[in-house]
Amino acid sequence: MGELSAWCGKWLGSPPAQTLFERAHLSTVVGLRLADGREVVVKARPFEHRLAGCLEVQRRMHRAGFPCPKPLAGPEPLDGQGPLRGQVVTAEALVPGGTVLPPRPDAPELFAAALARSATAAPSAADVPSLAPAPPWNG
Repeated sequence: MGELSAWCGKWLGSPPAQTLFERAHLSTVVGLRLADGREVVVKARPFEHRLAGCLEVQRRMHRAGFPCPKPLAGPEPLDGQGPLRGQVVTAEALVPGGTVLPPRPDAPELFAAALARSATAAPSAADVPSLAPAPPWNG
């Protein structure tokens, strides 16, 4: 946690006070309560050129009113010699709650409406840094 603690202090202006959750698969994802009371999600992953574009899309969608986490920092490299050395880190506001939509007859319409809303909120690919290459899990 030392590496992420220093990163949070530098890029978010407050060190972590409590770990809320931690998961690792394709990236390391940590929910933190910072010393200043904010709750954030910090993600560490290998550098990819598309990360800047992805974060800008998320930033613009949030500004457009789409219900997604607000980006707070990154992508910025992680300094240090620990297990996350060489990774880049992003941070976003933690959005608590939410539920999985249970099976129901109008589910396809609800998902279609959410997809349409996201397409409307998303900027043109020409207006953001490159989103290439596609992530390997998207093949």
